[in-house]
Amino acid sequence: MKWLEKLRNKSNFKGIPTGRGYSKNEWNKLMRTRFTKRHGDGPAGLDYAKSYQYNPNLGERFLDALPLVGGKRDYNRTMDYIDRVHDDPNENERAEKEFQKRAYVTGKTQQYSSSTNNTSHEDRFSSGNLVSSDDPTVYGSSRFASENNTTKYDQFISGNRSGHQVYEDNTTKLAMDPYNIAVPKQGRTVLGVPIGYSGKITSNVAEGGGSKLDPYINTETLKSQVMRNKNLAIGTSNKRWGYAE
Repeated sequence: MKWLEKLRNKSNFKGIPTGRGYSKNEWNKLMRTRFTKRHGDGPAGLDYAKSYQYNPNLGERFLDALPLVGGKRDYNRTMDYIDRVHDDPNENERAEKEFQKRAYVTGKTQQYSSSTNNTSHEDRFSSGNLVSSDDPTVYGSSRFASENNTTKYDQFISGNRSGHQVYEDNTTKLAMDPYNIAVPKQGRTVLGVPIGYSGKITSNVAEGGGSKLDPYINTETLKSQVMRNKNLAIGTSNKRWGYAE
């Protein structure tokens, strides 16, 4: 199960208008070009995370202190950090190769509905899956639930050697690596004015060494989250296979 292919087949991802499915090599080349244009040839991944510092000059401090504008600047800086650390093309390509060698898939889907005389009274649906590899840092996990056609939660967690990212409702909510924790909050723009944006990057380095919070989630924990729902289960799977292109 190559979940990265879902990204290649989206109509737009990270500013790249796809409009069609890309081959693996085409997609990787596009992502590398995009990354270099945005960040240059400087350090990326954990090398960037380890050395990261934000030292604004006087003008930047002034802009950061402005209402609304400062929040949008914090958000942009946080998202830039996440992109540079967690979306390093080298790490993403390495993670995909791990999935190509061998993938372990666990999933559960369940649904409950009731109706009378063609009138629906209740309709609940939930699903979850975990795709992991022989490398414990490389995985993708998703959980989704809806009730009466209203989404209750839609979460995706991805991991690689840089740490992990959490997405909810297609929005990045958190990214954690051994050195920093990045938390962006997406707002909205009204008549050109940014409202509700914020972002924060805090150190994850413990005083005695190591990390305050472990950025590498145990996939058994994710598996438990996927499978723990005790309601009506209409389909489960726990498969293991290896493949190579």
